[in-house]
Amino acid sequence: MCALSAEVYESVFFLVPLLAQLCTMAKENEKQIAQSLYIEQCLTAKEIAKKLKVSEKTVGNWVDKGNWKELRISTQTTPDVLISKYNELLNILLDKRLKIEKSKDKDGEDTMRSVIDEMSKVSAMIERLQIDGKASLRTHIHCLEKFMASLHQNNAKLFMQLIDFQKEYLTLLAEELK
Repeated sequence: MCALSAEVYESVFFLVPLLAQLCTMAKENEKQIAQSLYIEQCLTAKEIAKKLKVSEKTVGNWVDKGNWKELRISTQTTPDVLISKYNELLNILLDKRLKIEKSKDKDGEDTMRSVIDEMSKVSAMIERLQIDGKASLRTHIHCLEKFMASLHQNNAKLFMQLIDFQKEYLTLLAEELK
């Protein structure tokens, strides 16, 4: 039997925890990439699993445990995102209306009315979101207080750096929301 020298044994003893830590970091990085793909790019668990070469079940567990569905819905339905999507839809409807106008097809009158009606509804939704989609100053303050309390517990140094910014931000926000 081959005896390991003390140096080799110490090297192996040192490397095993280091490798375990690297594997954990790689898995966490993989999970963060998956979260970004799911929430921001709206990929399915199956698509993410294929891209990252992990099982669909693993991604499904991450989705469930990390509350990614709620995060995706919230991220994808902010007033700014919805306004952007409605503007895209309005452009599609406008293109459709222009094609109907150019074709000068008499049968297209009903379609034209329908497209104009849809454009009107989408425009109204955009206006409603622009007016109603703003959160109150009270809501902003509540969210900022929660954030700052959590930050204070987890990173007191950064908390102290952001105190002045918090005051400036709320002052600017109060002016904007008048």
